[in-house]
Amino acid sequence: MNEIALLHYEFGEAAQLKSSVKRGETIAVKKSSSPTSNLPELHYHSLFFMAPTNSFRITCHWLSSHKWFERFIIALIGISTVCLAVATPLDAPDSDLTVSLAYIDYFMTGFFICEMFTKIFALGFAFCGKNSYIRNSWNILDFVIVCSATISVIFTNVDIGFLKSLRVMRVLRPLRLLSRHRGLKLAISALFNSLPSIANLLLIVMFFIFMLAILCCTLFAGTFWHCSVDHLALDDFIVRDGILSRYDCLMYGGEWVNPDF
Repeated sequence: MNEIALLHYEFGEAAQLKSSVKRGETIAVKKSSSPTSNLPELHYHSLFFMAPTNSFRITCHWLSSHKWFERFIIALIGISTVCLAVATPLDAPDSDLTVSLAYIDYFMTGFFICEMFTKIFALGFAFCGKNSYIRNSWNILDFVIVCSATISVIFTNVDIGFLKSLRVMRVLRPLRLLSRHRGLKLAISALFNSLPSIANLLLIVMFFIFMLAILCCTLFAGTFWHCSVDHLALDDFIVRDGILSRYDCLMYGGEWVNPDF
C-alpha cells in the first residue's frame, strides 16, 4: 500500500508540474540528485523563448548561483580595480604597460559581459517576475557599468568627447563588490534607510550650533580686538601697560584688528 500511495503521489505531482509549465508558471527541479535542487525557482519564459525547463537556462541559473562563480567574478573585479589604480594618463600610449592594461581591460570586459548574459538567460531581463535581472538595483548598477565599458571598448579609437567620458564609468567597477558581499549590501541599505533620521539629527545639531553661536557672539562681542604693533619699534612696557584701548592703539600708530577666524 505504501508503494502504491507513493506512486500515486509522484504521478499527481508530475501532472501538476506539467500543467504549470503549460501555463508558463513557476517550476522547480525536484530531483535531489540534480545540482540545481537547492536553487530558487525559475519563472515564466526568459527572453520570451526559454521555458523554465530549458536545459540551457537551468545550466545558466546553476552557474550564476554557484559560489565559485561568484568568487571568480570577485577576483576579476579585484584585478580590474588594481589595473585601474596602476593606469595613469602620464604613460605613453604605445608603452608596454599601457598596451598590457588595455588587453587586460578587454579580457575583463568580455568576462563581465558573459556574466551579465548568463544572469539574463537564467532570470530573464525584465518580464520574468520580481526576480528578473533588471528589477534588482544592484543588477542595474552592473548593467550600467558593463554597458559603458563595452561602448568605451568598441569606440576606443573614436575621438568623441562623450564616448571618451564613458571610460570614467570604469571607476565604478569596485562598487560591484558591494553586490557580491551580503554584509556590505546590508550596511549600504541600512545607511540609505537611515538617511531621513540622519537628516533630522543634522537639523537638531545645526539648531544647537546656531544657539551657541548667538550666545558666544553675545558674551565675547568685541573682546578679541587687539592692537597690532608688529611694524612699530615700541618697548614691551608700552605695549603691555600703555596700550589699553583702541584710542591708545591709534595714538601710538598701531592697528586695531580682529583675528580672522
